[in-house]
Amino acid sequence: MSWRVAKSLEKLLGQLNALFPNRAKVSDGAVGNAEHASRKSDHNPWFKDSKGTGIVSARDFTFDNNPADGVGIDCHWLAKVLFESRDPRIKYIIWNGRITKKDKSGWKPYNGPNPHKHHLHLSVVSDPALYDDMSPWNLDLSATVETPVAAAGIPATELKHGSKGEAVANLQRALSAHGLLKSSDIDGDFGNKTEMAVKEYQANYGLRPDGIAGRNTLRSLGLGG
Repeated sequence: MSWRVAKSLEKLLGQLNALFPNRAKVSDGAVGNAEHASRKSDHNPWFKDSKGTGIVSARDFTFDNNPADGVGIDCHWLAKVLFESRDPRIKYIIWNGRITKKDKSGWKPYNGPNPHKHHLHLSVVSDPALYDDMSPWNLDLSATVETPVAAAGIPATELKHGSKGEAVANLQRALSAHGLLKSSDIDGDFGNKTEMAVKEYQANYGLRPDGIAGRNTLRSLGLGG
């Protein structure tokens, strides 16, 4: 079946690319992969336009792990301005373990398989007058956010000996996937074992083996966008 992305989402993509021309796009996406195809998802073209073309009514936008540098998208900001715009094209937004729907009832916990900490998900409604509406989105660059710069579980700078929390647990899971830690070592506490595992990973992948999981190491492990 032929398909295309809803024009309103392409409009938003164009606006964001113009605002942040050098932004990371590693977690961007429109049409679903095999994982999405196996379940109901707006990344699948589940409805058609008047010409019989399937419509993908969702897009993902990559979170910049260091949005303070102004290069990429701070999805805390993007979630805020989209929600506050009350745009009728919006079906729902998912970001950082929370979801808000078109009923505008506010943000609620999101318990899906992907907490969306590396990208923001936006779905638009199935009304053709809205999903193909090419009106500019209201992206208020002056809007400020009170949430931390880094999404929960994603460090803004680095992790090192003594660090604790979900970001460390995510690091440990990634190291475990490379066979450098046991599953029993995943405790959210950056101790000696984790430091040695980081050093070994860095040495294996041509990174400076200092045992500190900085931005390059985290990105190499697929963490931090």
